Amino acid sequence: MARSNIYNFSGVWDYTGFAPSRSFNYKAGSRVTFDRLTLDGNVFYNRIERSHDLSDTDRQTTVDLATRGINLSGTYQFDTAYIRATYTHTIVRSDGAPPVSTASAWQGVLLGDIITIDAGKEWHDLGLRAGMSSELALKNDDPEKYGAEPINTYFVANLYGEWTPEMLSQAVTLRVDANNIFDRAYTDRTTSGYDSIRTEPYMDPGRSFVLSAKVKF
Repeated sequence: MARSNIYNFSGVWDYTGFAPSRSFNYKAGSRVTFDRLTLDGNVFYNRIERSHDLSDTDRQTTVDLATRGINLSGTYQFDTAYIRATYTHTIVRSDGAPPVSTASAWQGVLLGDIITIDAGKEWHDLGLRAGMSSELALKNDDPEKYGAEPINTYFVANLYGEWTPEMLSQAVTLRVDANNIFDRAYTDRTTSGYDSIRTEPYMDPGRSFVLSAKVKF
């Protein structure tokens, strides 16, 4: 979303008496390892007092913004492979309610619940590596409780393969990516304006293939 969509968004801004905001950030977590299994988790809380509201021409119009949630992950490491899963749960409140429609683009993206799984495998003798990644964003009905539309779920999966031929002194890596292999029509939760009533957010690419080469020198 272009920055010109924000400047003087609702009219010519009035900066009379403009004052700074104050932020408070807290995070606590732990990581433990049991042989090949690593578990990681943390909780977080962020509060911004007097976060400026861009929907009002008076730049002294503010809201109190709060974000809290948890992040969990687990990784199992094999000899030449791994599998990892993550889960994040995020709640955003602007003056006690979810920042819906245009406001969420700069007051806090409603991530909700997101689950990811990725895995990879290497064949050292052949110089090959292959893997996958996926993301499941669960339906977020927080906005619906306050009269706005819920945010729908989506699932996207990707595959990749790499070859680093020994004959080229392992200086060249060839890679192929197959993204969004199920050709889902979706907009990523972190895309600005995904729930805006004033802008039409870009959809993420459908099924696509990327060939690339990397040379080390």
